[in-house]
Amino acid sequence: PASIESHYDEAMSVPGLLDAIASGEQAGADGYVVACFGDPGLDAAREVATGPVIGIAEAAMHTASHLGRGFSVVTTLARTTGRAAELAERYGMQRFCLGIHACEIPVLDLETDPTAQKVVTEACRDAVERDGSDAIVLGCAGMAEMCRAISAEVGV
Repeated sequence: PASIESHYDEAMSVPGLLDAIASGEQAGADGYVVACFGDPGLDAAREVATGPVIGIAEAAMHTASHLGRGFSVVTTLARTTGRAAELAERYGMQRFCLGIHACEIPVLDLETDPTAQKVVTEACRDAVERDGSDAIVLGCAGMAEMCRAISAEVGV
């Protein structure tokens, strides 16, 4: 799919992910990164890959847990907050995850909406204030380019 914003989208993305890993295995890839915050197909990918497969949600939550007492997740649409909560529980991060917040910007709009970074930044600022978080986990790979600027502006 063009973007992944639901369980259906996640399911539709897994065959392509597994095809990409099969190609990587033939090409001698040493490892893989699943660059979607829902970590779609992570378990299946780990079954077929000979090297490590890193899901960005798992990596981000574990990293954030080392940066302070707790973190908040700021994601795209409200319908994705449940998935983020499920992943926090799955990865043993519920003790560190102090809140999950949506900024209501669809994934593809992160690159085209001129107000997207401002909206995400404000959602991060609000999450830090509301939750008392020491770190923010950006809950979408499409937000990666915003990370440095948001961190500088919000202070976490």
